[in-house]
Amino acid sequence: AKSLYLRFKKSRRDSTGTRHYGGFKQNNDSIIDLTPAESAIIGGIAGCISSVVTQPMDVLRTLMMTSGPANGIESFKEALQINGVRGVYRGLVPRLAYVLPSVTIFFVAYELTQQKLQNWQ
Repeated sequence: AKSLYLRFKKSRRDSTGTRHYGGFKQNNDSIIDLTPAESAIIGGIAGCISSVVTQPMDVLRTLMMTSGPANGIESFKEALQINGVRGVYRGLVPRLAYVLPSVTIFFVAYELTQQKLQNWQ
C-alpha cells in the first residue's frame, strides 16, 4: 500500500522533472506535499487494493489454521470449486470496513508528520 502511495506522489512529475500542480504545495526537494484529503483518498485506495489482492491468501491461511495444513488446502480448493472466485473473497467487506479507516488515518498521519519533519529541519 505504501509503495502505491509513494508512486502516486512521484508520478506527478513530467519528463523534464517539473511537477505540475494546482493548489499543491511544492517543497524544496521537488516533492509535492499532499493535502490531508489527498492522503486519505490515496491511502484508502491503496489499502483497499492490498486487501483485495491478499484476501485469497488470508482465506487460505484461515482455513489452514482451522483445518490443518493438508485439510486447509483441500478446503480452499473446495471453496473455489463450489463457490468460484466469490468463495475465496468471502469476508472481504468486513475486512475492507476494518482496513479502510485504519489505513486512511495512517497515511494522513504519515504525510503530516513527514511535512512537519521536513519543515523542522
